[in-house]
Amino acid sequence: MADRSKIAAKIAALRAKTTGAGCTEAEALAAAELAAQLMAEHGLSDADVEMVSASAEEKTKRATWRTTVAVTVADVSNTAAIIHPQTASVEFLGRDPGPEVAAYLYAVVVNAIVRASREFKETAEYRRRRTTKTRRAALIDFANGMGLRLRGRLFEMFRPTLSKEARDAARAALDLKYPDARNWKAPKGKIRFEGAADAGYRAGGEVTLAHGVADAGGRPLAIGGARG
Repeated sequence: MADRSKIAAKIAALRAKTTGAGCTEAEALAAAELAAQLMAEHGLSDADVEMVSASAEEKTKRATWRTTVAVTVADVSNTAAIIHPQTASVEFLGRDPGPEVAAYLYAVVVNAIVRASREFKETAEYRRRRTTKTRRAALIDFANGMGLRLRGRLFEMFRPTLSKEARDAARAALDLKYPDARNWKAPKGKIRFEGAADAGYRAGGEVTLAHGVADAGGRPLAIGGARG
């Protein structure tokens, strides 16, 4: 059986052959007819063709602050996310260029929190914890505080391109692609160490963030269609 993702990519390329892209009317018509034929033969819908995916490395096998990061970047990029423990990756599905943006942002945010967490371990706020359990709790509070600040910053940055319609379409496509997948929810424990959470929140304000992709003029690309 042919790889549906490869067929979908071929159809998307055919649909891109329009007179506006420099093709003649005959070439554009032939491409459109072939695209329709391929869709019928392989049972593909518009959603199958429109949706693309991109992945980022993810080593965790249980819900953690990383799960919250995945949800955040999926929301702001108008995509849907799924973690694949077996391949140590998180996949983002949605309309181009959303998944590429999400994978980029995920790596940036996770790396920033990991790096800042290492630096937090050198602070008095962390060192005053005397047991492995309390130090682990302080690290979790730090990471959650930092993630909260970054979530707010990302939503503000992407506010002009947020689209409920695009997010809903991405989630529906993800459900179709992985009908047996289960939802992961990040644990919602109470903050134990306010000082650690505050330190994380401050650290989140120091991270350099960018949209991830831009047009030839350096302007951020719109993600997922109309604002919703």
